[in-house]
Amino acid sequence: MKTPSADIIESGATPTRRCGHCDQPMQVLRLVGHYGKSVEIDVCAPCTLIWFDETESIRIAGPGLVELVKVIDASMRVVPTFLPMPAHLPCQVCGAPLKRVYNQTRYGRTAHLDCPAQHGTYQSFMLFLAEKGYFRPFEWADIQRFAAAGQPPRCSQCGATLDARPQHTCPYCASPVGVYDPARLARAIDRDEAAAPVVASPRAAQAACVACGGMVDLSRDTACPHCHALIRPSDTASAVAVSAEVAEDVARNHERQTPYVSRRKLEEGDHRVVAGAYDEEDAGKRRRRLFAMGLSVLASLGIWLSLSSVGIGFRSPIVVLNDDGSETRMSAREYEAIEARSRDRAQRGVDHGPAGKAPPQLKLQQRGEALVLTADSDLPLVVSVNLAYEQLRDAWIRCGMQLDQATPGNGRYAVLGTRGASASFRPMPHCSDTLRRKGRYEFIVTSGGRDIYKSDSAFFD
Repeated sequence: MKTPSADIIESGATPTRRCGHCDQPMQVLRLVGHYGKSVEIDVCAPCTLIWFDETESIRIAGPGLVELVKVIDASMRVVPTFLPMPAHLPCQVCGAPLKRVYNQTRYGRTAHLDCPAQHGTYQSFMLFLAEKGYFRPFEWADIQRFAAAGQPPRCSQCGATLDARPQHTCPYCASPVGVYDPARLARAIDRDEAAAPVVASPRAAQAACVACGGMVDLSRDTACPHCHALIRPSDTASAVAVSAEVAEDVARNHERQTPYVSRRKLEEGDHRVVAGAYDEEDAGKRRRRLFAMGLSVLASLGIWLSLSSVGIGFRSPIVVLNDDGSETRMSAREYEAIEARSRDRAQRGVDHGPAGKAPPQLKLQQRGEALVLTADSDLPLVVSVNLAYEQLRDAWIRCGMQLDQATPGNGRYAVLGTRGASASFRPMPHCSDTLRRKGRYEFIVTSGGRDIYKSDSAFFD
């Protein structure tokens, strides 16, 4: 099966934006989006920057992500721009200075430059890949895997053996550390699991700036903190390999989910808009088609009423009452899938609950932007808290909360050793306004080296 490809739109066909960093014309790419629509993004290959209007980044479907990975890989053969990044890049729409924002998605953490008026964002190629999980910080599963293999990770800068715990930097020389995880990138592209799982073990890695050689965090830094040159991906071959491995199944699954009739209507509609013409014969066909559709709807309604009268009606949507009093409507299939995930988590011994609900081991108290936790358990607890917001169904963004300076812990994790011990968390300074207004608290509680409670949104599987 032929997979969709990214369309490069000629500069004369649409107004060309200029890169806010190098002031050169940006390339416009048309990628496959959800619901039979396309998504146009602006790319500067020498600067490795992408401009997304509003929510374009989450509207790209699996086949579009495959093509964007190819474009990123091809851009690595373009002569780079090593101009120092200014303190603020301008918004492509209103020109306002962009704000640096850090987020956590279901696949990995990332950062971008956000317009305060929410017109759009700049994101580097590397941080886009990190958002899809291609490069991420250490997790407990990585530590256990390296320990089982008898190969504890070492810092490539100072040679020290890293501590057996999740961490973002070497505890001795402070060099950023992380993991390349091609399999997680494949899962981000193939969210519906249409293809067989990709077998690719995560590998520990550190990266240096191509311009000056200073150590950089590929999941956090847009530009090098030493010379301020924009950070380029250091390894895109594995990303292309895993995306190609799932590309055909992802494209087939996307085609199956896009009804032919809807696709044809969208294409005809786009053609009429571009042509700007009105054809009386076509108008007559449209009227007859709409009339036939109306008759079909009435007939379907009559059949449904007849079946309902004898007790054979279709399954009604299920309404779930949330803890905050709001209601969520979902199909029976979605409800059954959620219940199945809940049973699976219970079998693994991990208590869970919706984002925003307090874990049974903790008592919560809100003090302005601060959240005060008090241990209500005799177990020694380690707690981390995020602000999480669901942009689309099952598509969350996150921003970490950090401890107040007077609270014992390591900045992100509170250590509550006894019942009654307390800790105070605040949103990190770079949390977006959207997360501060709409985000819900997401908890991960561990004791004795294993998770004992996780908010539902915190599950990455």
